[in-house]
Amino acid sequence: MGFATILFRVIFGKIVRAMVVERTNKEVIIRLPLSVNTEDLQAFLNYARYTELTSGFQIDQKNVDKLANQINSSWWEKNRKHLIK
Repeated sequence: MGFATILFRVIFGKIVRAMVVERTNKEVIIRLPLSVNTEDLQAFLNYARYTELTSGFQIDQKNVDKLANQINSSWWEKNRKHLIK
């Protein structure tokens, strides 16, 4: 077992949520209480995956904006008829 960190959020002296983060030689293990909002957790995991996938890329904002505009234009053309009646 590796080093474990326990993080607590305390309100009025009571522990309301606990999260345990443990790092081993092969992985990071995060234990969360069942009360964690699954939509928020999924958004966090999506962001973590995004940063992992893009960590080696070097692209300027101008090119990112250009691609985003192309994608948005394409989406709008495909979905316009469903949204405007």
